[in-house]
Amino acid sequence: MTHFDLTNWREHPTNKSYYIFFFKTIEEGKFFENLLQEHKINYESLVSDDTRYSSYVAVHRHSLQQSIKLNNLTIGTFRKPFIPNRSIGYVFIAISAFIIALAIIGYFKNQV
Repeated sequence: MTHFDLTNWREHPTNKSYYIFFFKTIEEGKFFENLLQEHKINYESLVSDDTRYSSYVAVHRHSLQQSIKLNNLTIGTFRKPFIPNRSIGYVFIAISAFIIALAIIGYFKNQV
């Protein structure tokens, strides 16, 4: 049975003292490896032809918490903006402000 999980790391399936971080692009994996090297964390890596993930990095469990922080930095570096076009973002904010203003006006108009 699988569960819904938004993280890109799991416990190693055969060696429970390691955790696997997986990345969709080789560039993300290399960036994560560089961060691990800078922080002197030992790791093992694998570049794969897998269609889902291109790069796998294994880290020992005693380095897990620090590795998770470095993983978050990696994800943040390569993430795309939620709203890619700045003008669409401003339109979204204006529509939201208009709806909130209507709700506030409706609340005060209905006070008896």
